[in-house]
Amino acid sequence: GLAALRRTEEDLGALREALGTSGSHYHGDLDTYIACDLVFHRRLVDAAHNPTLSELYRYFSSIVGAQLRQTLNIVPRRQEVFDLHIELLDAVEQRDPERAKALSRQLINEP
Repeated sequence: GLAALRRTEEDLGALREALGTSGSHYHGDLDTYIACDLVFHRRLVDAAHNPTLSELYRYFSSIVGAQLRQTLNIVPRRQEVFDLHIELLDAVEQRDPERAKALSRQLINEP
């Protein structure tokens, strides 16, 4: 939600770049995708411009990566999961914090 309210054009550019890179690896090597996805999420958190939140995310990112490895270790990966990232970026771009929060919750709860 904060990213949708506080993001800059520079943040959007970085988010688009990270999402494009992770998208090109989504159906490929899992570890490569996870590394790229963590960059997208880090940039999303950083777009909130809250240093404490960014530091907290960096602290927990290894746990996030391990969880992703567990939940995405299926072939083929469900495209709907990645598409939620696209919708989340759109919500941030449209400055829609409520939609961004709802999509974030959906991503967290995704099996």
